[in-house]
Amino acid sequence: MSALVIRDLHVVVNAGIAGGFTGRVSIGDIVLADLSTFADLGVRTDDGFLTLREMGLPQDSGLALGDQRLLDRISAARQLASGEVLTLACMTGTERDAAELARRYPRALAEAMEGFAVISASRGYDNVRFVAEVRAISNIIGRRDRSTWNIPLAFDALAEAISALLGAPLL
Repeated sequence: MSALVIRDLHVVVNAGIAGGFTGRVSIGDIVLADLSTFADLGVRTDDGFLTLREMGLPQDSGLALGDQRLLDRISAARQLASGEVLTLACMTGTERDAAELARRYPRALAEAMEGFAVISASRGYDNVRFVAEVRAISNIIGRRDRSTWNIPLAFDALAEAISALLGAPLL
C-alpha cells in the first residue's frame, strides 16, 4: 500500500467537469472558482434552507479562492469565467431546484460534487501554498436531460485550460 506524502505537496488543483447555471455560463466554458461553497451544508426547513451560520453554528460553508496568475494563464488560452462554484452531494435534476440554487447563490456559475471537500482538506496543511478549483461546463443544471450534455467538449476545454495553467511553475 502506498500513501500520498502530504508534506511534499505544495499545489492542489481540483479540476473536472460541472453543471452550469443557465444564463451565466455555456457548455464548454471554463470556470475558475473564486469561492467554493458547500451549498447543501445546513438544514431544509418549511420556510426554506438555512446554512450552518444561519442556524447559529460558527462554521462557514464557503471557502475563498482566487489567484490572478490563474486568471492570466487560463484566459490567455481561452475564455474564462471566474465566480462561485457550488459543491452539492446530489446533482440538481429539476428546474425548481435549479431556480432555488440560482436565487440563493446569485454569483454561482457552476455546481460540482467535491470541490469544498478537496479545498477544506488541503487547507489543513501549512506546506500547501496554492489551491484552485477549475471546472469545464458539460451541461446546464435543471431538468436532467443527458441528450443536452456535451462531456467530450467539456473535457477538451478542461484539457486546454489545465495545459495553460500548468505550462509553467505555479510557485
